[in-house]
Amino acid sequence: CPAVLRARYAFKAGTYAEFRQDWVTATKRYRTAYEALPDVRTGMTTQDIIETLEVSEVLHVKLCVLLLHSGSPTEAVHQIEKHMRRWSNAASALGREALP
Repeated sequence: CPAVLRARYAFKAGTYAEFRQDWVTATKRYRTAYEALPDVRTGMTTQDIIETLEVSEVLHVKLCVLLLHSGSPTEAVHQIEKHMRRWSNAASALGREALP
């Protein structure tokens, strides 16, 4: 199964778990989706880079909220640090035309 599909299915499973208020499962599924996202590569199109960054932001926020909700502030801080390290150089992969 390609990483993009794995991320998509895990995101959907996390959303379903959130609707059921199963916070532990939702956190696990969102974490799986976040880790399945491909890293930004130089060969990716601008659209693919932007979509990857946007989805990673949504997953990141959901993970942080669920971790804080479950009383795990240390894990939430680790998630923030991990997110910043992973995507800090991704904006440089975007072409000048993609920037506002």
